[in-house]
Amino acid sequence: MEFELKEQITGNIIDDAILRAVDDIDYHRKPDDRYMGNFKHLPIPFIKSTYELFGSISDNKKIGILVDNDADGFTASSLLYRFITTNLKYHNIVYIITEGKTHGLSTDAMEEVYEKEVEFLIIPDAASNDKDQIEELIDSDINVLVLDHHEVNIKDVPSVVINNQLLEGVNKNFTGVGMVYLFCKIYCNEFLSRDVVDKYLDLVALGQTGDVSDISNPEIRYLAYTGVRNVNNPFIKAVMERKGIENPTTRDWSFSIISMINAVTRIGTLEEKHRLFEALAVDHDIIETVEVRKKNKKTGKFDKIEVEMTFPEIIAKECESIKTKQDKIIKEALDAVKYIYKNNVLIGVLDSDYPSSINGLIAMKLSDKHRKPVMIGRWITDFLNNYYFSGSIRAQNIDFKTMLLRSGLFNFVQGHSMAAGFSINESNLEDLYEYLDNYKFKTSSKYEVDVLTDRPNESDIIQVDANMDVFGGKVKIPDMGYESIKFHKKCISTRGSVTTFYDNGVSFVLFNSPEDIKSTIEKHIKNDYIIMDIVGKPRINRYGNKTVPQIIIEDYEFINEYDDVEIPNMWGIDF
Repeated sequence: MEFELKEQITGNIIDDAILRAVDDIDYHRKPDDRYMGNFKHLPIPFIKSTYELFGSISDNKKIGILVDNDADGFTASSLLYRFITTNLKYHNIVYIITEGKTHGLSTDAMEEVYEKEVEFLIIPDAASNDKDQIEELIDSDINVLVLDHHEVNIKDVPSVVINNQLLEGVNKNFTGVGMVYLFCKIYCNEFLSRDVVDKYLDLVALGQTGDVSDISNPEIRYLAYTGVRNVNNPFIKAVMERKGIENPTTRDWSFSIISMINAVTRIGTLEEKHRLFEALAVDHDIIETVEVRKKNKKTGKFDKIEVEMTFPEIIAKECESIKTKQDKIIKEALDAVKYIYKNNVLIGVLDSDYPSSINGLIAMKLSDKHRKPVMIGRWITDFLNNYYFSGSIRAQNIDFKTMLLRSGLFNFVQGHSMAAGFSINESNLEDLYEYLDNYKFKTSSKYEVDVLTDRPNESDIIQVDANMDVFGGKVKIPDMGYESIKFHKKCISTRGSVTTFYDNGVSFVLFNSPEDIKSTIEKHIKNDYIIMDIVGKPRINRYGNKTVPQIIIEDYEFINEYDDVEIPNMWGIDF
């Protein structure tokens, strides 16, 4: 393992992390609205769409909102639903959610649009490429408005599609929820007070973060910064209270609310999706008595007790359970992947015992673990008996989508550059393997790190944790490099799949350890010590009244040969 220390600009780990990504460090630390676009001079399609909505309301047309199946889609549709029902006082409106993790105008979505007799369909965060379906709806006298941000892969895009990737003067970093926010902001400029929609910036921050947008972009930074500091949504409040989050950052939301929403969209039932959307989009006065398990301090056992909970609190509890269920499925599925290609790229098959909605998550975890692009899918046979392989791709720091499209072998690769869906005929797979074998990847064995040392420093970890709100987008959480760090064998423990190394008051935590980690460690112990190279991310682990500085290990290497060195003491602690 090789390390390269990043440019040291000021010598301060936080300031340097910011300045490597943005120019104005003072603005980034405390942003204001100076970079917000001029909503009165946005492109004509935006202005036109506001009048279409106003006209539909005036004519009492039934409005439908198609909810896309991810955190961005749920927040975008929730914002729009709240805006129309609360501020426009209009209630001839329905929302449409489909089974599974489908996107856009699927067959099920189209059927429900007709069944619910929708007259004006709004589609946030999807459908830019669904030209045929959009034209069919328009031919059926159904008005359509698409508010999207995904890449467009078709020619002659319907005029009803408002997509920031196609418009000049609109920030390309807005996701679906950002596009809905802009639409509502323009409507406010035309018909209401300009700042009415700003009470939903918590939803904007949640969706922009959930879709991994560049939240360090000045315009997005202001919206996200403001949103996490002004939480109004009852469901967001309920999750924060349940998780013990008092002063949230977007990172806190990534590992709590966003992961819970995504779990529901992946493996939740249709009813569970509807209940989640209701919690996000509708205010409830419902108080229910719910049975919960609570640990008895005297007996140490869990007792069942009845407590009163609000609707958002109940849904937060339900989502937490679904997330736990998903984690169990993911753990089992990772062991069940059958690889059909393992070289420059990992290509694996999951059988039908596992829901296809987890393909992307499995691919992401494997890509993180092996530091390679990954394709995870399953065999599909269509009604014409065509046999093809379909699933999800994930990659790190490479435009994997474009790379695959250039092969000319795929039926489609749609989505983002490092996270997309794909389909390829089974007959094209051998040609794909040859293409991947010969592809010239730009790879490096070096890790660029913010700190490079042979002993951990608690103050670095504490400083990063205290400034966690500045990270996101291109402002990356510092990478910590430890070269030839020494651990005494008594400072190493393994519990299940988690291995922890202790040194100088800091715990180095390796999740998902290899099954043979204990024997591997024993092989490398010399004079009661092992020496390792480690790269990882800092965090403070809080439980009870304790706080423990940690490094979450992202990669490591045992050093086989080294000279005898003087060790300060057998416990790996400096006195």
